Amino acid sequence: MSDLTWAEAELLQSISAEISSGDITVTHDTDAILAALDATFPFPDNRLDWSKVPGAIADGGPTTPHAPGDFVGFLSSLSTQLKLSGRVAVIGDNQINFAVLGELANVLRVLARITEFPQHTYIYPYPNVTWCASKTFENDFYFGFAPIQGTGQ
Repeated sequence: MSDLTWAEAELLQSISAEISSGDITVTHDTDAILAALDATFPFPDNRLDWSKVPGAIADGGPTTPHAPGDFVGFLSSLSTQLKLSGRVAVIGDNQINFAVLGELANVLRVLARITEFPQHTYIYPYPNVTWCASKTFENDFYFGFAPIQGTGQ
C-alpha cells in the first residue's frame, strides 16, 4: 500500500469502517470499470461530454458552497425520484486511482468523502451502465441516462 498517493491514503482511512463492514469494496483493477463507462457514454477528450447525452440534467457550479454534500443531495434526490438502486462504481480521473463499489445506498453514505478531492468523479451502475452522475473538478453536477451507444475515445 506504499504506492498510494496522499489523497488515496486519506480517502481509504476515512472510509475504512465501511470497507471493514463490507458495505463497500475498493479495487485498483479499474480497466473493466472504466471500459464499461467509456463504451456507453461519449468521452471524446478523456472527459464525459454531457452535451452529447440527451436529456442530461446539470446543477452545481463553481460557486456551489458545499459541493461534496450538495452533490450527494443532488444524486440522492434523483435516486429517489427515478428509483435508482443496485450496485454502482465510483471512479475519479486524477487523485483517486481506484474504484469504490457497493450498493447505491451504501455508496451515497461515503460519496461526500470521495468527492472532496478535486477531480472529475463518476458514479454509475456496474457492470451494466444505464445511467451516470458526475461531479466535475469545477463542481458542476451532471446526471443522464446512457445514450443508445457511447462514442468512446
